[in-house]
Amino acid sequence: MAQASFIDEGIDQVKEAWSNVGGEFDKLQKNLEKRRKRFEKETEKRVKRFERSPIGKRLVSFREETQKQIESNVENVLGMIPLASSSEVKRLERKVATLTRKVNALEKAKASKTAKTTSPSAEKAEAQASA
Repeated sequence: MAQASFIDEGIDQVKEAWSNVGGEFDKLQKNLEKRRKRFEKETEKRVKRFERSPIGKRLVSFREETQKQIESNVENVLGMIPLASSSEVKRLERKVATLTRKVNALEKAKASKTAKTTSPSAEKAEAQASA
């Protein structure tokens, strides 16, 4: 009886500790979320302040110019490569599909024509072989 009471007390203590841990965890999570938001706001302020400074303005300008130059260079390089447009590719796909259908039709016609011409001689060969 004393052991059961001791075990029950232990279980109650564990449950209470567990509920306290959950509450502490929630508090910690909220605290960290507040800190994260404050950090983001402070970082944004510092970035804006830096971008307003003379060196920040120069760096932003340099980044924009560099980005424009890179985009222009990429366009020039792509312009030099003979690439088909999507409409040209689609047109070629339709043409290939049409030619494939025509080739298949010709192959069928040839196969049926071959079957008709070989069929009578094959019958004669079979008749002679059985005789």
